[in-house]
Amino acid sequence: MNTSKVRFNMVEQQVRPWQVLDMQVLEALSRLPREQFVAPEWQALAYTDTDLPIGHGEMLLATKIDARLAQDLQLKPTDRVLWEPARASWRPCCRTWRTTWCHWKSSPIWPPRPSSA
Repeated sequence: MNTSKVRFNMVEQQVRPWQVLDMQVLEALSRLPREQFVAPEWQALAYTDTDLPIGHGEMLLATKIDARLAQDLQLKPTDRVLWEPARASWRPCCRTWRTTWCHWKSSPIWPPRPSSA
């Protein structure tokens, strides 16, 4: 699979029609490897217009939803983002989009923060 082409199509066909026009969000999505955030059996669907299971009954939101949320939040590099592992789709936001600092919050169904996160 040519992931750069698939990401381009995802941005143009799924995200832009949802009025996500912020260039920083669109550029981040064109680089974001969504397939790395889902189990191997779901990787072929990582760029489809659907929510995907990520374990523990949680879902990776469809890209258009995450993109619209990121655009509407208008995050800046100085913003601090609380990342709850159950909201795994926000981890790429912390690292790839506009924020440079992210705090991990443990929960009963997710382990404590790994040292590499």
